[in-house]
Amino acid sequence: RTVTGEMTAQGAAFLAPAWAPAPSNCPATAHVCSQIIRPCVVRASARVALRCQHEVPHEAAPYLATDQADPSDKSLLQQPLTDEIDATANLSSDGVPPVGGGGGHSRPRDDDEGADGDDAERDEAKMNALLSKRGMQLSDLDPEIVEAYDAGIIGARAVWNYLVGTANPFGRLFLALGGGPVRARFLADSEFLGKIGIEQMLGVLGKMTAEFSVRRERIWKEFDFVMSDLVTALLADFVLVYFPAASLPLKRVGTGARSGTVLDRLVRDLPTNVFQMDRAYSMRQRLACLGFKSAQLASVGVFCALAGFAMTNLSIYVREKTNPNYVHKNERTNPARVALVYGLFVGTSSNARYQIVGGIENNIFPFLFGRLPPVASQVASTALRFSNTCVGAGHWIFF
Repeated sequence: RTVTGEMTAQGAAFLAPAWAPAPSNCPATAHVCSQIIRPCVVRASARVALRCQHEVPHEAAPYLATDQADPSDKSLLQQPLTDEIDATANLSSDGVPPVGGGGGHSRPRDDDEGADGDDAERDEAKMNALLSKRGMQLSDLDPEIVEAYDAGIIGARAVWNYLVGTANPFGRLFLALGGGPVRARFLADSEFLGKIGIEQMLGVLGKMTAEFSVRRERIWKEFDFVMSDLVTALLADFVLVYFPAASLPLKRVGTGARSGTVLDRLVRDLPTNVFQMDRAYSMRQRLACLGFKSAQLASVGVFCALAGFAMTNLSIYVREKTNPNYVHKNERTNPARVALVYGLFVGTSSNARYQIVGGIENNIFPFLFGRLPPVASQVASTALRFSNTCVGAGHWIFF
């Protein structure tokens, strides 16, 4: 943190005499430590000390002298601290400048990417390694992604997310069917497709368990009703993952504000998840996102309920036509009333719960499981989403 000036005067004074790299058996490493890294750190600590009006560390004087600078010269206060890392910016761990490999790509970073220098370099290394492993160049990807990356709109982490998310045939098929909105979600979350799979798996298990507990020996005779209920539930589960999921657009906020429909212009700069952190969204934008997603999911909930009614009534109609003795035992319900109630449930309870689930998975799980195998976060997501399903079942009782 010496290069950013985020250090107390006491810390700066302590750093210079205390920071001494141990000798290395590798001559190249020893040379880098003694001749490049150590002087840079000592000079940076001296400048921070001067900024804090603190006494310059004694060991810093020789290195400042090599810069033909007087340790007491207050003009150092005006000099940028970032100069101290210029000499080491292009060195690898063995003191040799890195060479580009197959698929490698680099560019300067800006503040819009939301990651510090170390994270950006680590993300770029992961992206280049994955491109190289697949025998690809960055230019082989979607031209819009390449353009956004070169313009600094998205970072290496987003490109890596996209590569991981589209690594299997299901991801590529989903991308081909969904287009830009699906691509934006792959850019924001490498595990987006896996989360849909987890939700669908929980939905199938839960729905089939409920159907069997109610229908018992009649389950195969009434399998058409079972399938209509299952399809409705899976459709609802899909949209509850898809719509509140974080997404990463390929255009900067505020661009193209005069194009598109009125709705497009209103929601263009909103996050797709209330807890999305890729950009500095305001509280007003986050609250607007919550309201828009509530209306969006409510309308989808109404549609899913009506679709379920349509499939059930179709099954009843076919049974009545093929079997004159068939009599439907259950009492007919009002489709409009049930659809509105279900839409209200999805737009309120489900929206809030899935927004929170997405925020936990995208902002907390990376800190908890980022250094562990991917299966750790997948197990955690399964447990979190199962708990969410149980809470939702309890909420549905009140509706």
